[in-house]
Amino acid sequence: MFGLFKKKQKTNENGRRPDWADYAAVDILNGRSNSRTIDKMDPAHAPRTVEDGYAVQSIVARRFQRPIAGWKIGCTSRLAREMLGIPEPFFGPVFEDVFLKSPTWLPPDRFIQPGIEGEIAFTLKRSLEPRRAPYSRVEVEAAIDKVFAAIEVIDTCFKDFSNAGAPNLIADLAANGALAAFEGVDYEPGMDLKSVELVMTVNNAEVGRGVGSDALGDPVDALVWLANEASRRGIGLKAGQIVSTGTCTGLIWLGPGQQVELNVSGIGSALLLFGDDDDFTILEDDEKAPHEEPSRICTSDEPATAIPATDSIGDEDSDAHREPEPPSTERIVKRALCMAAVAIRSRAEETGDVENFRAEFLPWLKSEGLEDELEPWERESVNAPQGGLTEHDRSEGLCLPASCHMLAWALGLADLPRPDKRVMASDMLAPLGFESLSPPPIPVAELLARAQCRSADELAYANGLCLAIHWRCMQQQMRPEPVDFLELSKTTEWREFDISGPWIVDGDLGFDGVPIHELGADDMPVAFMLAVYRHKASNWLQGVEPVFSRVRTDT
Repeated sequence: MFGLFKKKQKTNENGRRPDWADYAAVDILNGRSNSRTIDKMDPAHAPRTVEDGYAVQSIVARRFQRPIAGWKIGCTSRLAREMLGIPEPFFGPVFEDVFLKSPTWLPPDRFIQPGIEGEIAFTLKRSLEPRRAPYSRVEVEAAIDKVFAAIEVIDTCFKDFSNAGAPNLIADLAANGALAAFEGVDYEPGMDLKSVELVMTVNNAEVGRGVGSDALGDPVDALVWLANEASRRGIGLKAGQIVSTGTCTGLIWLGPGQQVELNVSGIGSALLLFGDDDDFTILEDDEKAPHEEPSRICTSDEPATAIPATDSIGDEDSDAHREPEPPSTERIVKRALCMAAVAIRSRAEETGDVENFRAEFLPWLKSEGLEDELEPWERESVNAPQGGLTEHDRSEGLCLPASCHMLAWALGLADLPRPDKRVMASDMLAPLGFESLSPPPIPVAELLARAQCRSADELAYANGLCLAIHWRCMQQQMRPEPVDFLELSKTTEWREFDISGPWIVDGDLGFDGVPIHELGADDMPVAFMLAVYRHKASNWLQGVEPVFSRVRTDT
């Protein structure tokens, strides 16, 4: 978005920068975030081996700050390996926000150069944690919950996909763009998936066909490969995650106005629409013949095909196509209180006070009518016994006070959080009535009566400021160097707003009175965390996504 100041970097005897992996990650993050293609990465920081690729992938995944829903395996088919000139499979993360329920609608502007592959995917009911001994097929089969028909959307910022090479594709999140799957069938050990047939169609014309054995001889064997490869790298596979096992239908490039369907014999189907609203024709009820299905959508150049109506495509994912609807005052109050409870539960995990938390907070959540506002992971967190939180959920919970503080400001209960000041979690929760680690004595109804919601202009200003602050923190993490932040903000292309304030120190963003490019290793993560979770809350207040955990914080 903003320009970047670059400084000349020294290279070692191998022609590499000492921090080459960080520079490679920056190229990919910039490409992915700004829909830019990379012709060829600078040899001074390009990944050269498979191990290099995974090192960069780890940095990219960490800096994207997005929860991981599962994993994709690439190049499990012989044809794919031959096409890309890659001798063995590779894998990469599937982020939570791009794991979609089929049928779903995908807008083209979310991708750089997308393609589709028909695959078989699994969800896990047991974790396969890293360990020294390899996992057997029997152990892996016992961990499988369901098997799905899945459409993977391939996407990469490398312009020449077929010649990018394994290190680059691995670094670029294994070329994953999205994964669509829905309503799998229960997996039974010994189930024959080698001979199931997969048929892919685009606008009702067949474009790809294959069998399960195209995925490394057997999709289960592909999963065994991943379990052991992930274990060897200290990653592990988690219960509830999805794993897509590689294409069985080949790769087809996508274009707007295309309806993609995958049918897998004995398992089910998956469907997605790729395009904007004006790429499809929607037939109203009075235009349909009596024998037609209740809803039909057709591409502008193809005959209509019966699929779910646009207001039910992808359920939650269809929200991306509605007009933003800011949350009501009551919704803001309930969301803030629920997140505060989850934050306190995470803190209780560290202090050993979980049973006291459960005794006080669970009745309070019920009596105040807050249970319905809890998201599934939040409900699991507040009900979990001591030691029952995953590391991800505990960490997420400890970051939520920053979001609560923004919501308290939106309700008129607090001043706008200053981006340059460190704030204790207890102080961020105090405006909501949490004066100690126990439920607030103020009933929800009384908090609602006190609330005076900020104006749309105030919310828009805060949203712009949060976006800019988050951008600056992200850029500093990717490329730690001075930036004239105040000057650059005046030339930004996406929005005009004023970032001036006491948080500008020597032209750059300050934190605790120090320019951000001079922050120490202990302070930068705090500044970054506050920026991300305030940005998330301010985006939620704009109404772009009703489910808080699914709010995107792209910069």
